[in-house]
Order: sequence, then C-alpha cells, then structure tokens
Amino acid sequence: MQHIGKIILHNDIFEKAQNLQQQILSQNQIVREFACEELKMDDAHDIIAEAFIAEKETKTIIIVAQNFRNEAQNALLKILEEPPNNIHFIIITRNKTALLPTIRSRLVVEDLREKSEIAAFGLDITKLDLGKIFEFVKGLNAGESSKSASKEMIESLLLAIHSAGIKLNENELEMFDNALLELQNYRRISLVITPLLLMLLLKNKNS
Repeated sequence: MQHIGKIILHNDIFEKAQNLQQQILSQNQIVREFACEELKMDDAHDIIAEAFIAEKETKTIIIVAQNFRNEAQNALLKILEEPPNNIHFIIITRNKTALLPTIRSRLVVEDLREKSEIAAFGLDITKLDLGKIFEFVKGLNAGESSKSASKEMIESLLLAIHSAGIKLNENELEMFDNALLELQNYRRISLVITPLLLMLLLKNKNS
C-alpha cells in the first residue's frame, strides 16, 4: 500500500503542530491546520472540503487532536487512502490508540514522544483470585479516572504481564487493543479492565 502521509505521536501535540506549520511555511509551501480537542464529524467534512480545493503545489493538511470520534475517522478513510493530487496528510496526536486501525494502516507512524516511566500495577498478577479482583475493581468504581490515567493503567498491566514472563496469544493481545479503543469511547476503566484480569486469572489457573 502506498502511504500518502503520516501520523506523528507527540507529548505536546499543539506545540508540535505549530512548529511543523511554521517549518512548512518557511519552505514557501502550502499548509492548512485543523486543530481541536476532539475531532468530530463537522471537522471531517471541513477537512475533506479543504482537500478538494485544487492547488498546483503540494498542500499539507495537518490534523491535530487529543481524541477522534469514530464516525469522523470513518468519514476520512476514503480520502486518506486516495487523496486528491498534491495533498499530503499529517495527523498529530498523543497516542496511536486514539486512531482506528484502519486509519493507522494508511499512514506511517512516527513516534516523537518522550518516554516516561510507567507506574507499577496495583495488583500482583501472579497471585490473582476473584476476591482480589473484586476489591481492586471496587476501588476503581469508588473514584474517577481520566482517559489518560486509564490508558496508563492498561499499559501498566501489560508491563506487569511482560515482567512476569506471561505470554499472551493473538486473541489475548487483541483484548488489550479493544480495551484501549473502549477507553477512547469513554467506557469506564473498571468495565474495561475486569475482563482482562479475569482472562489472566483463568490463564494462571490453566498454566
């Protein structure tokens, strides 16, 4: 598949977008930026309309957002796969899981994030039982967790699994991908992480 643009992962997405826009303008090239906290359907329609405004020179369209509505991403699929002549897309976001796999497959991913240490997971996953899982999830229900904090908890669980030498098969890894997508759709962390912990409990019993 020919890639007609890229996804940039960055800690400060709006600063990165501004710097990139200035860099492109300094080269006397055309650039249009669409920046928002959450990309919605109306934004997707505006992006598509901009892409079809003909230019003789290459035009870069920068899309920068923390979150992306699934319907907006689906609306952009066709134009990302078959963009008009001289159109180059750059999507800037913090986490690639904010984007659907179908979007990620159409663009090259460039990770420019500064790596931060992931906190230890709150349970010993090698000694799981139903009681410990219940108390852990009960604690999650008692508080509130931001989308970024919830994502870090899933990442922390994955790190704990790796450190414990537990091997996940393809279906089990897909469960984690789906969990991260559910978090993007504002599903509570307690509902997302419970099936993962139950899967690990069963896996430990069968090993």
